[in-house]
Amino acid sequence: MRVVQEYGDAQKSLPVFLEVSNMIIDWEFIVSTISAIGAAAAAIFAAVAVYQSRKQLEANNKQSLFGMRVERWVKASSLLELFDANKSVIKVGNKPVFTPDMYFACLTNNSWLEEAAAALKNPLEGAGHKVLLTKIENLKCLSMEVGYLFEGEAAIALSSFVSSYAELLHTLYRYQILLGHMREAGDRLGAGWKEASASVGEPSHRAELSSTIEDAARAYDTFVAAGGKKVIEAQIKLHQ
Repeated sequence: MRVVQEYGDAQKSLPVFLEVSNMIIDWEFIVSTISAIGAAAAAIFAAVAVYQSRKQLEANNKQSLFGMRVERWVKASSLLELFDANKSVIKVGNKPVFTPDMYFACLTNNSWLEEAAAALKNPLEGAGHKVLLTKIENLKCLSMEVGYLFEGEAAIALSSFVSSYAELLHTLYRYQILLGHMREAGDRLGAGWKEASASVGEPSHRAELSSTIEDAARAYDTFVAAGGKKVIEAQIKLHQ
């Protein structure tokens, strides 16, 4: 009887055990579900963080591009203004140009080129020569930069103009040196400017100067015809 009773008690306790076991299994499921949700949430947060970092990087790059475009346009536009103001003065005729230093001073009359004008006072001598060469290299770099930073025909025309401007300054410098040689030849030979000019090959250098001026004028006109100022400034505004 005792055995039967114990067996009966065991049968009665079995559902309770199974119920408890089921509860334990349910909790394990809940815990695993919460862990999965936590992992998914962590992945979402990580994705959001990456997205925000990417957007911040894009914003920084956009701001950096805006700053570079503004800086290069300020410099390039100052060259356009100088050329426009002096293009009617800078001319080459049928005789030697005796004022290349004045032309040079007109074309470097801004805050970042003006110190280069000292090079024409003593060509090939002193610190002015090195300053001039540095400024010419800076102009060549500016020509490349505007070509990369801006787009379309206006950018190509602007790049060409800045490059022509650099070459014009360099040609004026070389012509100033030649002019000094021509004057020395005139004094040595006791001859007038025609004979002195021929003795140093001035006519070919004059033709080179005339061609360089024409190249700069052509590039300037192309930029203006393309509505360059409005186009470039519109591209800058797009990246504010």
